[in-house]
Amino acid sequence: MLDENLKEVMTPEQREDLELQTAEALEAGVAELKFQTRDPFEDFLEQIDQDAERREATPEEEAQMDASLIKLGKVFAGSGVNWHLDGALNISLLKGEYIGVHKDVDVSIEEGELEEIVETLAKNNYGLFLSYSEDPEDSKGKKVMERVGAKAFSAEDRGHLMITAIDNTGKISEEEGLNFIDVHLVSRNESGDSIGYGGAPLPQEWFVGNPIEFKGEIVNVSHPAKVAFFKLHETRGYDQTDLQALIDLGVLELSDVEQIERSFEEEFAGRQKKGEDVIVPIIEKVEKGMDLDQVFQLFAGDQNIASQIDSIRPQVEELSGYIVEGHTNAEIIERAFALFGVNQQRQEQNAKIALFRKQVEAQKRIEEVREKI
Repeated sequence: MLDENLKEVMTPEQREDLELQTAEALEAGVAELKFQTRDPFEDFLEQIDQDAERREATPEEEAQMDASLIKLGKVFAGSGVNWHLDGALNISLLKGEYIGVHKDVDVSIEEGELEEIVETLAKNNYGLFLSYSEDPEDSKGKKVMERVGAKAFSAEDRGHLMITAIDNTGKISEEEGLNFIDVHLVSRNESGDSIGYGGAPLPQEWFVGNPIEFKGEIVNVSHPAKVAFFKLHETRGYDQTDLQALIDLGVLELSDVEQIERSFEEEFAGRQKKGEDVIVPIIEKVEKGMDLDQVFQLFAGDQNIASQIDSIRPQVEELSGYIVEGHTNAEIIERAFALFGVNQQRQEQNAKIALFRKQVEAQKRIEEVREKI
């Protein structure tokens, strides 16, 4: 960050040039510290998943989680940026006690505020990093931690987004209690709506943190409906018990359930549109008399499919044969969704949401009875 007194005596051209140099220096990082390595993270499920439930935290683990949340509040204190916790830690904070061991701290931050966030982090000895496997063939091996600036962080397509503690030289600080924070970027469309999977817009109230006091610091928790929405996407054993713990708190309304149902429908429609945008142009390239192999090659040569063609070869071959038979575009698209499991996934997801609705309705009936007692 530039010294304000220095900036005042500079011409606009000088300020712009110096700001550019500063940004480039941050983007590049100190040469020997731009790329650092670390041992792989511990196996999360092995550490906490006990028969589809979170393992109870020890007093030492509770103290560590307390310290992490206090530090998180200090890092973002007075920053003015929009941020909030993600994941099951919200459930623990809303409940007032830990529902079990939490592996890490996840936060949502605005993609459009990354420049300001870089400055906030720098003041508190934190930086933006991309984490990815040193050996692409060994996902459980050593991790590369690449220090980046706002632009590269936003454009990330290679690794995991993290905020990481560093010392005064820029070296990753393993000693800091809150040394790795998982980041979820809030992206927005041209209308300013936050977007989820497949580009589907999500309710704006889900992306405004609710400040609560935690041991002397302010921590922004997520809207409970957002927590439920993303928990409903998960398939891990303890996600259902996390979701039930959230329901039991009574913080979800039936209107939240209805919004979640709408958001899932919009998400599926977005995925469907994305799939159609890939398949239809390929279908339009099919010429009369083409055989199965020729149609298959059209799919294999498409930039959206080429990188994964080996893993989906049987489905693409079957779809190519279906196209050769002369079916309509609508029939081909429907067949594609069936072959790639999209329809089955939707049915399974709808079943999970239906169960979720029943659980929330049951909780509301319990609350009504309690009010009458």
